[in-house]
Amino acid sequence: MPAADLFPYLRDVPDFPQPGIMFKDITPLLADPKAFGRAVDGMCEGIKASGAQNIIAIESRGFILAAGAQAGEIAASDTQRVLPVGIRHRFTGNA
Repeated sequence: MPAADLFPYLRDVPDFPQPGIMFKDITPLLADPKAFGRAVDGMCEGIKASGAQNIIAIESRGFILAAGAQAGEIAASDTQRVLPVGIRHRFTGNA
């Protein structure tokens, strides 16, 4: 499925978190199991084709999508792992 078919599941939130920024809300995508599954399947295809050894998940939305990919077909490969990356002091237990 082309990525453009998932655009209706992304909601624009203008001027958030500050004026001039267009925030892309993925809540509608997460709320639709079929659309979310298609998004994860598309990511898995790209990840497998790349031969990547790790999935770097950036901040909260990345964590959700990468966890979906790891739970899906990528997990079967047993060679890729999710590496959460975020702002240093946002994670409990990080110095």
